[in-house]
Amino acid sequence: MSSWDWGPGGRGTMDPESEVGSGIVPKLGHRYGFGLSVACCGMLRFMSRSVIPPLLNCQRCPALRAQLKRLRVLYPDYWNRPVPASGPEASPLLIVGLAPGLKGANRTGKPFVGDASGALLSQVLERLGALNMVRITNVVKCLPRNNKPSGLEIKRCQPFLLDDLFESKGLSQASSGAAAREARHRVYFALGRTAHEEVVRAFGHKLKDRAFKHGARHPLARDVWLYDSYHCSRYNVQTGRITEAMLHSVLKRALKKAKIL
Repeated sequence: MSSWDWGPGGRGTMDPESEVGSGIVPKLGHRYGFGLSVACCGMLRFMSRSVIPPLLNCQRCPALRAQLKRLRVLYPDYWNRPVPASGPEASPLLIVGLAPGLKGANRTGKPFVGDASGALLSQVLERLGALNMVRITNVVKCLPRNNKPSGLEIKRCQPFLLDDLFESKGLSQASSGAAAREARHRVYFALGRTAHEEVVRAFGHKLKDRAFKHGARHPLARDVWLYDSYHCSRYNVQTGRITEAMLHSVLKRALKKAKIL
């Protein structure tokens, strides 16, 4: 049994495997102003309880909220909401991407699930024997317009990324020692330059001291590391910027550093 704080009635107790049938999930949908399909209700089981209310109720980017509202009409079976991190919270490795794709995370409600980039990442993780052993998130939690988040949207979403990176908030200005003690994970794996830059900034470092480069490893704090990779997007794969072998190589190193392999 698990305790939950959701709903106007305050704390309640329920079996986490029967959330949909309990009536708790529909109450969430009513509280935050949206309807939930059965598939979407099931996704709520795998989200951190502490992140659901503030993330789903986020109003920081009106244009993105309006876009998601339109998409809920066009694609009623899609998730069409902010997408939280997925995977074991206690994992020593966090993979950080850019943002949900329309038919990927925006459809499934899980980062890197449902599209070509997710298929490649999952394939590599599976071949490494680590498919369900890492946590995955994105810098921006909502589907961006034109598939590219603005600088302002990245900044507005930063508090949610900090929740993914650190045990407690407000550590972007902390010293390396403090960040090391509070980091949620031992290894961070950045897919793309934007993810790299946001993780580096969050740990209080200058970008010029830790430049993005595929295959590079950077110290973030004591015993906390960042590995860089080109994003495994369909475009990058089709243009040859990244191959499965390239992703496999750097991800294997990161997994070994995290002592998953």
